[in-house]
Amino acid sequence: MMHELDQGIEEMRFNDEAKVIVLTSTIPGFFSAGADIEMLKRSQPDFKAMFCLHCQETLDKFASTPKVVIAALPGHCVGGGLEIALACDLRMMAKDSGKIGLPEVT
Repeated sequence: MMHELDQGIEEMRFNDEAKVIVLTSTIPGFFSAGADIEMLKRSQPDFKAMFCLHCQETLDKFASTPKVVIAALPGHCVGGGLEIALACDLRMMAKDSGKIGLPEVT
């Protein structure tokens, strides 16, 4: 998913017609459940390091783009999904529509 987000932010940053970028999900009740922990468990240390670097670089693009970036949260937003939402300028979520958090620390 991070690869697609990276491509999307690159495309939208250079699109003069786009004034606002809105991130949301097509999965009812979820914005993002975070990274695939099982995939990361099976991965080699070098891959994990590059994966984390790529994620951070992508989030930096969201945080530094001059366009307004909005995270429209239709439901649960946890782990890496929360990190994505926090990189946006605004986060919007309906009351009682889901939980937000970092399972790795809660």
